Amino acid sequence: MPRELSAPTYYWATETDDKALAGFLQEHVKEFQQVMRSTLLWDRIRRNWRYYHNLYFADDVSAASREVKALGEQGEYAGLSVNHHRNLIQHLVTLTTQNRPVYDTRAVNSELKSIQQAKLGNGLIEYYRTEKRVSQYYRRAVEEALVLTAGYVKTCWDPSKGQEVAGNVYTQELIYEGDLNWSNPTVFDVYYDVTVNDWRDQQWVIVREWVNKWDLIARFPDFYDDIIAWEGDDESEYLFRVGLLDRRKYTDRVPILEFYHKKTDAMLVGRYVKLLGDTKLLDTEMPYRDLPLDRVVPAVFLMTPFGYTPGFDLQGLQEAINTEFSSILTNHQAFGVQSIWVPSGSDVNVKQLVDGLNQVESDVKPEGLNLTQTPPEIFRYIDVLVQHLEYLSGVNSVARGQPEASLKSGRALALIDAKAIQFASGLIESYVNLIEDNGTKALRILADFATTE
Repeated sequence: MPRELSAPTYYWATETDDKALAGFLQEHVKEFQQVMRSTLLWDRIRRNWRYYHNLYFADDVSAASREVKALGEQGEYAGLSVNHHRNLIQHLVTLTTQNRPVYDTRAVNSELKSIQQAKLGNGLIEYYRTEKRVSQYYRRAVEEALVLTAGYVKTCWDPSKGQEVAGNVYTQELIYEGDLNWSNPTVFDVYYDVTVNDWRDQQWVIVREWVNKWDLIARFPDFYDDIIAWEGDDESEYLFRVGLLDRRKYTDRVPILEFYHKKTDAMLVGRYVKLLGDTKLLDTEMPYRDLPLDRVVPAVFLMTPFGYTPGFDLQGLQEAINTEFSSILTNHQAFGVQSIWVPSGSDVNVKQLVDGLNQVESDVKPEGLNLTQTPPEIFRYIDVLVQHLEYLSGVNSVARGQPEASLKSGRALALIDAKAIQFASGLIESYVNLIEDNGTKALRILADFATTE
């Protein structure tokens, strides 16, 4: 644990003692998690995740997560979900990512060498986009931003990637040329200073990444005993992730905390620390020119560094729609089998004449009871709820492929469709900025680390 200080006499990020530094980093992670718990932001995010995956009547994926759920103390109610929540978010993802921006690397000056390097930059970015499928990380970030309030793209240099360039026949070790590596850490894996409102002003970030412990041993053989002895004490993984299974039983992956600090006045060379529990595996100066993490958000939770998603606004309306459909289904399940009413004392006699034909004899005509009739107000209210879902998400009926009957001309349809794109302009701008920043970051990392043609 970090040392108790009566006054801040030094910057915690400059700590040289391994145990004290590990304590500081772990304390910052716990403080961040406590803020997210106390503000209930993670609870809203978890609910968004559940609704997005049609888990309205269960907290996780299990056999109990059926499409029609028996509810109530004795299963007397039928729960039915009609998931507009996911459909609308998927349309927002498509609206944002359907038009892929074209990269254009610009030279910093008019020198011939710089212009040639700019052309090379265009080729490199296009290669990674087409061959390495980098675009999938951008789309994943947009999807997570709409569900989890923020999406991240982490871009680092991985020396274990690329082609083999050398080897040692005695130690059976191979040396690779290295290559860029992309990943999408979630909002549950990224920790930062919650008092800094603008993401661009963050000076440090802690990223949790799960890696195979045997690969970790191969890279850090001096810490073999510490890596093998790690049994798992990362409470947040099991507390906040929806977790289909316990990682400790089914995988060899262990959580690594990576601490990145920019080069600042207080940290002239920056700092990069790799931590497993209390064990410091690596501690060097900052290897990158900037934090290796880019973020996309649908909107900003004003006066905070957190993102905000329209998915939050859809939750209540979606719950109301599920309630209305569940009421209809419950009524039909309870009274779907036809009931017959006859007066008391009626001598009803049924004779079977032929297959499927009955003769009914009685003094009074039996009457069927229609108990399944649903008031038309319920269906009209469902339509109103769906309309308001579309209003709040900005995804109108035209964008969903089901235009209203009153919209018949092509010009009217184009105008309404353009309104959906206009509503998503903030997210689209954040998406374009993500691609621009990440492309620049990738080129800088290649320039700093790549040693082969």
